[in-house]
Amino acid sequence: MMKYFKQVIYCVSVFCTMFFLMLPIQGQAKFKAPDKSENGIEYYIQESSGKRRSVGAKLKNSAKIIRVPESVMIGSKSYTVTEISGNCYPDTLDASPATDAYKCRKNTKTVRVIVPKTVRQVEQGTFTNFTNLKEIVVDRRNARFQSKKGSLLSKDGRILYAVPSIKGTYRVPKGVQVIYNRAFAYSKVKKVILPKSCKTIQERAFYRCRNLKEVHNLRYIEKLGKDIFYGSQIK
Repeated sequence: MMKYFKQVIYCVSVFCTMFFLMLPIQGQAKFKAPDKSENGIEYYIQESSGKRRSVGAKLKNSAKIIRVPESVMIGSKSYTVTEISGNCYPDTLDASPATDAYKCRKNTKTVRVIVPKTVRQVEQGTFTNFTNLKEIVVDRRNARFQSKKGSLLSKDGRILYAVPSIKGTYRVPKGVQVIYNRAFAYSKVKKVILPKSCKTIQERAFYRCRNLKEVHNLRYIEKLGKDIFYGSQIK
């Protein structure tokens, strides 16, 4: 019995150790010192095995126009830029709707972000609190994303990932089926008009949009995430 008990204790100990080691993996690269910093961007090496070398680009509040390059030299090696993120990149989950791990210093300087063809991933919350952002521009050769009306969409136009800073009415482009997690978070938008094609609104899509009073065509939505309108004027 004692032998069995020791085995159980050992297994539990190993599991807990592995669990806590895995927790910070997703975000830890964003909190260490950058491998390089220039032109309003911090670069973090993602992988460097063999010939495949890539970096993530973290956008900072220090440039009016941020042009994300296709590649960057770090030391004597060239790295392809495959991911972008913003000032907001948490390593902990939100404890409640009232808390926000993505909340950070506002980006008040950047008015335009230019995304290259090499980017394959844009972290949720990347453009949170970009208070003066006028447009997100995507290289037409990018196989994953496109820009329309200054917004960031999937290449097929079905997912709306992020919108620029809007103070009045925003009409979601036709064909959009999914409003992505935090797509409008902290926006000053007052009214949003959804197309009939839109069927899903993900978690915290309109989080803390304090001026938001109207969202049209909600009757067509089939799937609603959590805390979509938390902090807005819609109940």
